[in-house]
Amino acid sequence: MTRSWLDKRKRDQYSRLARIRGYRSRSAYKLLQTIRTYDLIKPNQKVVDLGAQPGGWMQVARETVGPGGFVLGIDIKEIEPFPADNVRVMRMDVYSDDVAERILAELKGPADAVLSDLAPSIIGAWDVDHARQVGLARRAVEIAEKVLDHKGNAVGKTTIVSRLCANCSAKGMNVHGVTTREIRENGERVGFKITDVATGAEGWLARKEYSEGPRVGSYRVVTSDLERIGVAALDRAIEARARMVVVDEIGPMEMTSLSFRNAVSRVFDAEKPTVATVKLGSHYPEVEKILGQSRQIEIRKDNREDIYRELIEQVDAWTVQSS
Repeated sequence: MTRSWLDKRKRDQYSRLARIRGYRSRSAYKLLQTIRTYDLIKPNQKVVDLGAQPGGWMQVARETVGPGGFVLGIDIKEIEPFPADNVRVMRMDVYSDDVAERILAELKGPADAVLSDLAPSIIGAWDVDHARQVGLARRAVEIAEKVLDHKGNAVGKTTIVSRLCANCSAKGMNVHGVTTREIRENGERVGFKITDVATGAEGWLARKEYSEGPRVGSYRVVTSDLERIGVAALDRAIEARARMVVVDEIGPMEMTSLSFRNAVSRVFDAEKPTVATVKLGSHYPEVEKILGQSRQIEIRKDNREDIYRELIEQVDAWTVQSS
């Protein structure tokens, strides 16, 4: 039995389970697992689901919050109404100027959790598709920051680093470096892509069904793209007048490349304000040599929002120091 056969069988299993349980999408199980892992939604809470169509996530959210909670789904497409009184649908564009105000009015106050599975209509041009996805991720962050209670949770197609980059870009800061994101096709993770934050250039970090390159788990590292995009982005960050450099992430896939490791060292030696993500428990000489001059923060499921706000404060402090 091949890996692709097993993955396809697993997808079919979740599709069958979704039909049996009456979920409108198999991705409902993705949210179920996320809630179990991170305890994002609790009974009696108010939840907003951005990009809610067809409504599978709303169903899971309704089951979790129970009759004492409230679920509001937002989508530009029509969503079939729900029979429950505490589940409401609003058909609107997330780019509407008054979307946050309308959400707060409907909830009669801030949300306890914001979910986002926003995705653009794919046209097959990676640069356009990626730009649209990044735009939607940033918009989800903007909405969450306006409607979310200060102790609330958010989950969506973004990371703390991506949110940080979006926040800094909105302030006009010159940000350089790299970010990575997973790529899924038909619900299956097929690899990871690496993006140059400053230019938007993108390539494969690692892929399944790839015959060359170092193997990490079930993926093969695409060294040519890693060095063409990742190394070039880090070198450009050193040469440019970057107000902040991001390296997301320093992990097993990226560190298979000696050129990338050397680029990371050059970034650290340049002593520019840098935010880097490193897998907990890893021991890379390039990282360990600067531990004494850096601040380490462990991100856990219970402190993600606090860490995000802490990073924003740190970046603002860097901005003041450099002005």
